[in-house]
Amino acid sequence: MATDTFLHPVVDGTNPNVDIVAVHGLNPTNKASHAELTWTAGGKLWLRDFLPKRLPRARVLLFGYNSNVAFETSTAGVLEQAENLLNLLDLHRKADENRPIIFVAHSLGGIVVKRALVEAKLNDKYGAIRASTFGIAFFATPHRGGNNATLGNIVAKIAKTVMWNPGNTFMDHLKKNSLFTENLTNEFKHQYEDYSILSFYETRGFKNTANVVVEKESAVLGLAGTRETAIALNLDHSQICKFDEINEVYKQVEENIFRLAESAVQHSMKIPNAQVQSSSISHNHEKSFFLVPHAENAGFVGRDALFNRLVQRLSAHAGPRSRAALFGLGGVGKTQIAIRYAYWLHAQQADTSIFWIYASNVERFRHSFLELAQNLDIPGADSPKVEILALVKEWLERKETGKWLMIIDNADDFEMFFDPQNTNGKVHSPKLADYIPDCPHGSVLVTTRDKKVAVRVLKNTSPLSLINVLPMGQAEAAELVHQVLAGEDYSDEDVRRLTQSLEYIPLAITQAAAFILENCISIPIYIQRYMDNKDDAIELLSHDFEALGRDEETHNAVTTTWMLSFKQIRDQTPYAADILSLMAFLDRHCIPEELLRKYREPNSSTDFEKACGTLKAFSLTEENPMTIAGKPHRAFSMHRMVQLVTRQWLVHHNESRNWADNSLIVVSKVFPPGERENWDRCEVYLPQVQMVLESNNGSEAGAEFKADLLHNASSYFRVKGYHGRAEQVGREAVEMRQKLLGNSHPDTILSLTSLSRVHMEQGRLDDAITVQQSAVTATMLDTKGVIGDNIHAKHHIEANLHATRHLAAIYGIQGQYGKAEKLELQVVDESKRLLGEDHPDTLLAMRDLAVTYGCLGRPDDAKPLHQHVLNVRKRVLGDDHPETLISMSDLAVTYCQQDPLKNASKVELLESFVVEARKRVLGNQHPNTLQAMRDLAIVYELQNRDDEAESIRSEILEESLRAKKMRAVSFRAMSDGVVTYQQQSLSEIVRKVIGDNWRSIRSKPNMGVPKINASTAVDELSGKSEVLVSTTSIKLELPNEDSRSVKGVGRPRWHRRLLSFDGRSSKHL
Repeated sequence: MATDTFLHPVVDGTNPNVDIVAVHGLNPTNKASHAELTWTAGGKLWLRDFLPKRLPRARVLLFGYNSNVAFETSTAGVLEQAENLLNLLDLHRKADENRPIIFVAHSLGGIVVKRALVEAKLNDKYGAIRASTFGIAFFATPHRGGNNATLGNIVAKIAKTVMWNPGNTFMDHLKKNSLFTENLTNEFKHQYEDYSILSFYETRGFKNTANVVVEKESAVLGLAGTRETAIALNLDHSQICKFDEINEVYKQVEENIFRLAESAVQHSMKIPNAQVQSSSISHNHEKSFFLVPHAENAGFVGRDALFNRLVQRLSAHAGPRSRAALFGLGGVGKTQIAIRYAYWLHAQQADTSIFWIYASNVERFRHSFLELAQNLDIPGADSPKVEILALVKEWLERKETGKWLMIIDNADDFEMFFDPQNTNGKVHSPKLADYIPDCPHGSVLVTTRDKKVAVRVLKNTSPLSLINVLPMGQAEAAELVHQVLAGEDYSDEDVRRLTQSLEYIPLAITQAAAFILENCISIPIYIQRYMDNKDDAIELLSHDFEALGRDEETHNAVTTTWMLSFKQIRDQTPYAADILSLMAFLDRHCIPEELLRKYREPNSSTDFEKACGTLKAFSLTEENPMTIAGKPHRAFSMHRMVQLVTRQWLVHHNESRNWADNSLIVVSKVFPPGERENWDRCEVYLPQVQMVLESNNGSEAGAEFKADLLHNASSYFRVKGYHGRAEQVGREAVEMRQKLLGNSHPDTILSLTSLSRVHMEQGRLDDAITVQQSAVTATMLDTKGVIGDNIHAKHHIEANLHATRHLAAIYGIQGQYGKAEKLELQVVDESKRLLGEDHPDTLLAMRDLAVTYGCLGRPDDAKPLHQHVLNVRKRVLGDDHPETLISMSDLAVTYCQQDPLKNASKVELLESFVVEARKRVLGNQHPNTLQAMRDLAIVYELQNRDDEAESIRSEILEESLRAKKMRAVSFRAMSDGVVTYQQQSLSEIVRKVIGDNWRSIRSKPNMGVPKINASTAVDELSGKSEVLVSTTSIKLELPNEDSRSVKGVGRPRWHRRLLSFDGRSSKHL
């Protein structure tokens, strides 16, 4: 009898407190009893006959299903059984949805369990199952390929071993099924930290042979720490989960499952039922997120009335969608109150997640949302194409996300939040404020200096939620002084006079007290010095502060205090004063330590720490953790008013321009060009780029660095798709370099070419040609005979070649092949003479010319060029390198252009090699791989091999559907080069050469395609016999003698020819 789908309890348990769910693997004879037989030996089903003695309160359920059909019908079949498992389990758990679950899975049954948990994360209906799952015991489940075998091959090996004589069709499905690629592993890996894992793996060959079916490398996930326990059992693949007696091996298995179940029960007892709810991310409830980048202020005093009001306005009694705003003068303590509330709420409601968002400018706002998405592990957050604001908003508004509080700090810019956004030169909605999440289970707290922002953010919330933060009361201010000056003996009158002089502003009081403590001076002496500097402070600061719309008297009181601190720091710790001066012209919220150290290396390892310690002691800066490129770093921040006063202090000392230049120089040293794939570094430093460009006022000393920074920033914006901003910044770079270096300088040419590329990607080809023609014209020199020791001349010539090649590419896009050919002939000739025939730039020029010949219908002229490029790339890069594979495909196209029917077998050999190599290097779903498969299908049709063509097209359809789901994440970073005109597809060429009715006049069936070794054939067809060496990482010698590793990833076919943005290299990343 064929297997029906069922979930049967074999042990009900006494007042059960844990569910153990057993899932079998392949069913050799498709019997209904296989669910029991998987766990049975000698008539003993150990889950029923042995385990309950150790776990009397465990309910044990067996899941049965037609595994053969499930795995043969690929993803759809397994998904169906995974959903059946979830549905049946949900029905069996209605009485207690929160009872912890332990899955026990043998072999491919582990695939079903993993798929079920992935689906549970996506389906709210089964969120409680995922939330209750504590652990999984895998028995010989293959998680990944190993020992040069793909995961699909390992699965097929299991089938062949246990099913005696599986059909070829069934085996082919297992090998090709994307379920057994790394896709499921990649989807499931985001849940690794949610479960405790037992991985039992076999060490004995199947049925006393040497054939270990699933080796340790595949059966163990390799998780760090205590999340996974890997256990070797001296049993084969079939017997690893069968025990007919309580022997030592069984005891080891039982003890580990017992500990897993006990831990699950204890863990569930610690979590209130309200926390284990139907939720796609319900595991977060047991470990809520507390993402506040500030330490708790142990010295916080006063503000009780404001704090209690805040608690009331954001409590559950205030109703859903509760919002509150703290507004008031800078320095009065809004952020400190928000920090105190965050820590209080975290202590009172541990199941509420708390998020901190910086909102001083658009870049910081977006970056905070990006960090939030990464911390929450939101799917798609790593894609450069995703709109991160919308992604986070949608995610947080989902009910299953759980309760949360978002603190939006320093939301001071009304226009930034409520004017329509400007992206790529186009004004559109929604406004930035529209991305603030709005849902019943979330609360929002805003700190701002502008009451208008507070009113608008609160929407229709009660006016009581608008909390005006005024300076401290006298008693609170006195308490703050005593807190900072603890242990010092001062009269109440001295404290009263001090706080009154400082107008009860917390930041000013803290700084003054720190100054008094640091310098061991009395309060009366401090007040006297403060009063003596008042007139001088008014003269220095009144104009600028009036421009900011501040009350003159209030500002002067605060800034005069800071002036005293600045002077004291400069006198005692000059290095600290330098750091403070540098920070005055940087984005104040998140300044990486690396940036500050770039200005000047300290004399000793402790100098930097001492200098930063001085600034922190005066409460002028704060230290916070940050992450750059996945690694932990330190960052520093400063209050906005501190920064403004520091700038004015530098103006007074005639040092403002000098430090503006210094800040620009250090940022230009750390901001990488956008095409080097350093996305994290670019994101982190982009706010600094904007800040220094705005601060620099045309100083000659910093002009060259500013031009470099503009050029690199333009490239970054273009790669990210912000073409409007890229054009604006790129045009500034061109103008600056023309003014500083001249029109024909290589750096100027690079900036012109970069600007031309922006226009090209915008579809403005006429503008692109105009800009690029000016670049070529500027480099028009007689290049003959100037090479040698004249390095400047060499760079000039290389710039000319790059510029000319790019202009030819634009002509090619327009279909002006005659103009393209003329320029490309010049570039090839000069590149050969100056760089050599085998130079990468020469090869690119040759390929461009060959493509042009193909477009002109001259395949005989194109063929020797393609052959030469292929030979060199094979020798230098290896046969599996993406550029080598492109050259193989180019040669195949050329053969087809000559005679599709006569050369069909040659084209097949080349394209077959390309398909297999791209599957290895790029993966089955990569656009290059899919295009090569389409070309191969055409070749099969040319030879009347329609069944093979149809088979490969079915595979293309299946892989394309998977690629559609993952392309935004996986393929964006592979294509930052210029889109140029491409080779025609084989189908286009066949129609052009033979005619639209080519299928009716193609080759006769069974023409006898030669069966020869693919590697040897490719060598022979390319005109040179040599051994191909597979590689995924090679050393490519670049024109600037910079040897770097180029990984084996490629670009989509529509980027068939690439041009370097910086003029130094043209490569696939």
